[in-house]
Formats: sequence, C-alpha cells, structure tokens
Amino acid sequence: MLNLIEIKGFRSFSQESFQRIELCPFTVIVGENDTGKSNILKAIQFALDPSTDNIVKEDFNIRKSKLRTGRIGDKKSSKITIKLHFNGREKLLPRKYQRSSYHPNDESFVIQCVASGHNKNTYKKQYRLNNKPIDNKSVPVLLSKIRYFITPSIRDVNHLNELKEFLPIEKSSLITQAVKKFIEVVRDKVKEQEAIIKKATNAEKAIIDPVVDSQGVLKLMDFDFTIVKDAIPIQLKSHGQGMISKIILSNFLHRGKNYFVGIEEPEIHIHPNLIREIISLCEKMVKKETQIIIVTHSPYFVNFVRTKNILVVRKDNKYTKTYSLANFTPEVSSRIETNIFLNRQKAEILFAKGAILVEGPYDRIIFTLVDFKEKIRTFEQGVSIIDVGGDTAFGVYIELCIKSEIPWVVIGDRKAFYSPNGDKKGPALEAIKNYVNEPIISNFLNKIKHNINSKNELSEINEVLQTKRGAIFNLSGDDISDTIINILREKKDDNLYKKFNELYGGHPNESDIGKIKDKVEKTIEKGRDEMLTTMQHIDRPNELEKTIKSALRSLRREG
Repeated sequence: MLNLIEIKGFRSFSQESFQRIELCPFTVIVGENDTGKSNILKAIQFALDPSTDNIVKEDFNIRKSKLRTGRIGDKKSSKITIKLHFNGREKLLPRKYQRSSYHPNDESFVIQCVASGHNKNTYKKQYRLNNKPIDNKSVPVLLSKIRYFITPSIRDVNHLNELKEFLPIEKSSLITQAVKKFIEVVRDKVKEQEAIIKKATNAEKAIIDPVVDSQGVLKLMDFDFTIVKDAIPIQLKSHGQGMISKIILSNFLHRGKNYFVGIEEPEIHIHPNLIREIISLCEKMVKKETQIIIVTHSPYFVNFVRTKNILVVRKDNKYTKTYSLANFTPEVSSRIETNIFLNRQKAEILFAKGAILVEGPYDRIIFTLVDFKEKIRTFEQGVSIIDVGGDTAFGVYIELCIKSEIPWVVIGDRKAFYSPNGDKKGPALEAIKNYVNEPIISNFLNKIKHNINSKNELSEINEVLQTKRGAIFNLSGDDISDTIINILREKKDDNLYKKFNELYGGHPNESDIGKIKDKVEKTIEKGRDEMLTTMQHIDRPNELEKTIKSALRSLRREG
C-alpha cells in the first residue's frame, strides 16, 4: 500500500520543502477549487510512469520572485522530487529488488523520482529505491509490479477500451488462435514476395516471417460496447453520461488485488443516490487490498465516509498544503461524523475558503437572506454560512476548522457567550477557552453578563484567535429573534409595525400603536416563520448586515 507521498517542486507544490501527504487504504481528497487536489494524483502517475514523454513545462512549479535584473518575474524550479513510501515489498517489488541489500527496513520501501531539465529536449528522470540509484534501463522492471490506474474527470466510452491492457493475453486461447490464423493468411500472401526477393538476390531461399504477438494485436483493437435491455440492444455510447460513468468507475474499481486506483470527480454525471453505491463498491475493493483515492468537490461523498479517510487540501501562500483528519480523538471524530458529515449543507465547510458558523437553521436562513437582499455575496468570496445545529456544537466545528486551517467566524447571540443558568461561560466561549487566556475571557464574560459594551474585550479575544484563523462576533439579545426586534425598534417606523400587524392576522383598523408593537414583537419572538417574514420586509437590517461584513473582513484577513 502507498502510505505516504512527499512532493517538492511539482506543479502547485513548493520548491522549498517537501509536502508530506499521508494516505490510508481509502482516502477522499476534498477542498475548494484550484488548490491542487488533482495534482496529488498527477504526482503519483508522474512518478510511476518512467518515461519522460509525460513531462511538460507546467509540471515544474512556477513562483513570482525577484530576478537578477531587479524585476519581479516567474522563477521556475529546475527539479521535481516525488517520494512514494510503500508497505509490502514482497507484493509490490520484483524479486531482484527484494534483496535485503536494498532494504534497511523490513517491509516498507521508498521509490524516489527526480525530474530535471529546462525544456522537452533535456528533460530526464532518475530513480532511487531506498536511496540507492536505479539505472534507467532497469526502472520499468522496478515499477512493473506496482499496478495502478487513474481515471480522468472527463470520461467517455473510449476509456473502456483501456480494459484490453488488463486481459490475460498469454492465457487467452481465442485471441491466440485468431492471431495464428491471421499469420497463416499473411504467410500465404507473402510467398509471391519471397520468390521475387529470392530471384533478385540469387539467394537460396527468401523468408518473410510476419512478427505478430497477441499483445500487439490487442493494442490495435478497439471494442464496441452494447447493452441489451428489454431485448433491445443499444450501443453504450448512446446511453446517458451517468450510465457510462458508472460502468467505467465500476470497471476501474474491479481491477483486483494490489491495485492503486485514483478517481477524479466520480460525482460527475452520477445521480446523488448512486454515490452511495460507488462508495460501497470502494469499501468492498479496499477489503480486497485495492487502494483507492478519490478527488471530489461533492459534499455527498463526505456524507458517507469516516473522518480518518478525509484529506483536506488548501492553498497557503500560493502553495498546496494538505491536512489529514485522521488524528482527532475518537470522541471528536464521532461528533464530526454525526454533526457535520451526515449533513450535506454542513459538509460544505470542507470545500469553503472560509466559514461563518451560526447556531441553527433559522439563523443560517436569516443571514443568507440578508446576504442576498443586501447583495453582500458571500458565495462569490467562497464563504459558506454553516449552521452548527445548536450552540453546544460550536466546539466541534471550531476544532475541524483549526485542524484544516479553514478561516472561521462564530456569530452568536448572548446565550452563546453567557449562560445565566449557573452563571458561567456559554458554549461558544467554552469552545475557545483552550486558545484564549482565562482573564481575557472573564473580562468579556463580565461585560456580556451585565449588558455593558464589550467591543474592546471582543477585539482582545479576536487578536488572540487570529493565530487560529478565527474570530467571534456577538449579536444583541438572547436570541436571533431579539436581534430582529432590536432592528425593528431602531427603525422607529410605526407604519412598518402596522404592516406586520396585518401580516400576522391583526385587525387593519387597530389604532393603539403600543398594542400593535407589543403584539408584533411577541409574535416574532414566538414564531420562527414570522421571524423570517419580518426579515423579508425589513430594508437595511443594519446590525445583521454589519455583522456579516465584519465577518467577511475577518475571513479575508485570515485567508
């Protein structure tokens, strides 16, 4: 099995130091667009293909740097180094490379590929096994038992023709017989040519011997795929892309023992319900010693895998970095799987540039509504608004963000920071207590407790949380409904209250504005749907609008 990859100078990976990427038998790679997820599979393919035909100038990492002329320009690395750490030398290495002289360790071994050169005429690759040089002629033998297949994200029927590479040619009597017949026909046809050559050269005999091997014939062959349903044969290429993709993935996953299978974006063309079927097939193949890596943009995949199988990819300072989620405690892993991964909307956090964490679904809808109405456009900045399913769950989301270096902001009401029941810290403060000194939290808590302006104390906390790419913001009121009522009061618009009174079943001729206000506010406080209706009719909800914009500024700074 491939346990670890070390990459330096390849595509989006830094030239300065190795990026270590830990893998498990079934790894799901996630992250936002353009972070270098696919480059992990490309690096594996690059190292396991000894030819230099697969090297292009884009494989060498390019970064902006100060040139000798003093200008800022592109500086291209002249070397790529990829180290593949495997376990199981008896299964994955030819006998001559299993000798103890190659192996300081027992079962594990490292294949290193170094590519260098400045253009396609000078590109070259050099290989080492456990730091011992392997001459270029022997490299194909070294790699011959490491069987791998990597599917591209764009798949069509032609990919199924690659199945011919996996047919057991030496045991296929039908193909062998067909080749023999073909040779016999050719020999009959060339007798005339043999006579012409014999006469022209005064030779005793001229022989034209057709050289045709089964493998060579098969490489020239293509297959036509037809599916018969309800007694009607239909060519596979006439079926939908979803059906084609499913068949291709199923074939790639059935390669057999000791294969490495990499799949880019398996969700393309596939209905969400089929994703669970693909994952189930992956799990079965892993039990048969097939290692699988999936690169995906789909939260659906995250819904059905374990925390330990997730690898988060992000770009930091223009270089690709990876974060394994395998090292959480069992308790935290269980909470992540049940609180986050089982909910597609919440699983979006792993694909975001940053996350705004709010208490519940109504909070999320309200902030999304404000975002939409005021054209703040958090989505354009790659930010997801995630409800944590109750303020007691803030901690597990914060831990996940910190582990994955995803910038985060918590927006909570008074109850999230102060719990009157027991006169103690609320769950949001409990979630950050391991990162912020107790005196700082106590000062903030005391201000919240007595409803005193806590802006300075909040800034002090956020200055500390900045090292964890995080921040917190507190709303007025004990609940989101209190915040909406406060916004409504700030409007000082009696006509707005009268409008809501009618919307909520009040008499249109009611004249006592005090009663109207009291009834409207109680209705908003008790009714979630009425709370959302109110938000739809309030223009410029200043506190919520300012809070979102402050959160985005914080996320931009941390991102």
